[in-house]
Amino acid sequence: QKAGGNNGSNYQGPASYSDTKRPRFSVVASSAEHSKSLRAAESLVAVPISPAPVHGEMRGEDLLCAVQERTLQVDEALAAVTERLAEIASRRDRHASEQQRLEQTTQETSAILDRLQREIPEADRRAHSAEEQLRWLEDGSRSFEKMKSKQLFEKDVMDAFEQAIAGLQKAERLQRVHVQQAAATMQQSRERQDVVAKEATELKHKAMAGRESLGHLEEEVRVLQLQRDHVAVHKRQAAALAELQQQ
Repeated sequence: QKAGGNNGSNYQGPASYSDTKRPRFSVVASSAEHSKSLRAAESLVAVPISPAPVHGEMRGEDLLCAVQERTLQVDEALAAVTERLAEIASRRDRHASEQQRLEQTTQETSAILDRLQREIPEADRRAHSAEEQLRWLEDGSRSFEKMKSKQLFEKDVMDAFEQAIAGLQKAERLQRVHVQQAAATMQQSRERQDVVAKEATELKHKAMAGRESLGHLEEEVRVLQLQRDHVAVHKRQAAALAELQQQ
């Protein structure tokens, strides 16, 4: 009997940044699917196993048939539970490996988010500083233009003064470019922070769900191991009866 399955809901990190390549992850089983799978596992050894035949209560041929039937039933039950155990153990191991990668990616994404949260205040400070410097240059340029219009200096001094104004205006243009670049960098950093914060939240939720699914698989393996041991006892009993019957 096959039960349970892979309800892998694939996830891939955003293409908007390249700090680390994002593998795909899936959550192995939901709680409902796990319950269904666990019920199936618990039913594996529900194959009717006849009570051990008792010497002195049955004729020789009837006793032989009963021993053979019991041996067959026990062998079938043991094969079923062994197959199921191998299947679930393999699924558990795959999920454990995938969960390890998911946990690592979650930690890496959280580290990226922490770095962005530290960098943004500094980027904000640089942007405001660039704007303040631009205002100073703009104020200076306007003041110098007013002085130029009043023709306060001799010609040779005025020529040098006009060159100073031209230099100040060039500095103003360059500073305006720096302001635009700082503002663009600030906006990109904030947008990137939003993307990484969303991804970090999604990864944390997936990691929690993955740990829960892994716990379900561990429990199912434990139940199947107990059932295998239980059926193995019946098998030893059947073997002992068969040996007794041959004597």
